[in-house]
Amino acid sequence: MSEGPEYWTMAQAAAWIVFRDLTIVNKFAPPSPEHFGAFMMYDAAHPQHRGSVTMLINALKAGSIRAFGRASGSGSSAEEMPSREWLSLMLDLPEVYIRGPNGEKQRPWHDVCVNMKDVRALWPHPNDPTPQENLRARPGWNDVVDRMIKTLRVNNPACLTESDRELAKRLTRSLTVELNEGDVPKDRTLRKYLSLRRQTGDLPPHKGRESS
Repeated sequence: MSEGPEYWTMAQAAAWIVFRDLTIVNKFAPPSPEHFGAFMMYDAAHPQHRGSVTMLINALKAGSIRAFGRASGSGSSAEEMPSREWLSLMLDLPEVYIRGPNGEKQRPWHDVCVNMKDVRALWPHPNDPTPQENLRARPGWNDVVDRMIKTLRVNNPACLTESDRELAKRLTRSLTVELNEGDVPKDRTLRKYLSLRRQTGDLPPHKGRESS
């Protein structure tokens, strides 16, 4: 499922998001990729940055793009990784790992990759004939918030009992990945929307009280 030129390693995906340049993306292609961290150290030789690695991890957490990998101890079959995995996974390219109880690196997933078309759809090249930012602006922000709430309800339901302020901050981090800057709601607007969702029973009551 996750083999072939239509799939990118995490380093390749990050390189596209940061630079939108296939020449740089190919530097991190198997079987002999350059080291992403070492490459990024020589910043003066790079073209202008168009994005950041943080955008990739935020999209994975929000479920905006899917990742595939081989679960440790499960054999050689690749499978889709649940988005909730990214709440604990750390991305230190080219490595994907979690910290064990003694601080050691543990790798519950191997050969992690993403679909190239998914990445390029979410972060298009500026010269693409149909810029993705226009497509992403079509759904209203409340529709995107509702979808994110559904994802949290399945993957991390405890988040939904956070205060409206904290939940709004969490959602805003993901909204900035999917929407144009001008389409992201203001903090107070988003908090009022969450409050309404709680009043109608669509969200559970939050823990404690908060000041507005």
